[in-house]
Amino acid sequence: MELLAQGRDAHVYAIDGHTVLRRFPEPRDLGGEVAAMECARAAGFPVPAIHEVRADGMVLERVHGPTMLEALLADPSGAEAHAHTLGELHRLLGQVLAPPDLPTTVGEGAALLHLDLHPGNVILGDVPTVIDWTNAARGPAGADPAACWLLTRIVQVDVPGLSPAEQTVLVGAFVETFLDGFDTEELVGHLPAVGEVRLRDPNLSPEELRRIRAFVDDPW
Repeated sequence: MELLAQGRDAHVYAIDGHTVLRRFPEPRDLGGEVAAMECARAAGFPVPAIHEVRADGMVLERVHGPTMLEALLADPSGAEAHAHTLGELHRLLGQVLAPPDLPTTVGEGAALLHLDLHPGNVILGDVPTVIDWTNAARGPAGADPAACWLLTRIVQVDVPGLSPAEQTVLVGAFVETFLDGFDTEELVGHLPAVGEVRLRDPNLSPEELRRIRAFVDDPW
């Protein structure tokens, strides 16, 4: 099988032109992730179809196209349009009611939460499609855009051909456009909870942990 993507907690392999295997380093309970994806798909939200669940992974519909992050790196001039698309995905997901058995890791609420919905987890296929539902939960709808705001500010990405100053301007413009569709004061109220969830991620570096704490203390 061809390795398509290598992440911190899963690798994705092409089985054929229509399916992929998302394989984890070791078996784990996929009940919540599967329930979240099936719930989102039933509501008309764009997620890959699940074909098979295995002990160490999932066989999924293959969505052809770059991730939004890859598209941004290839052509930074599309940042505003991508930010609008990402904001719309968040607003649509915020209207989906979550399965009652999903964990409430960031507070009480009824919305289906992805909690990792950033440009790297959106594939720009025939329609923008959201992948990697590992952190799916139930809670307040505003927690998802708050988590995205935090992630886009604390994760450092090098954009080829741009100076550090130009990269700062690009990220700032992307985030500002994304936030235009939300009540930022409401999102600030969700930052401590979503930040606490991110701080428990064993894959983060000490610098990323420091940046999360600093951002939660002062997002402005």
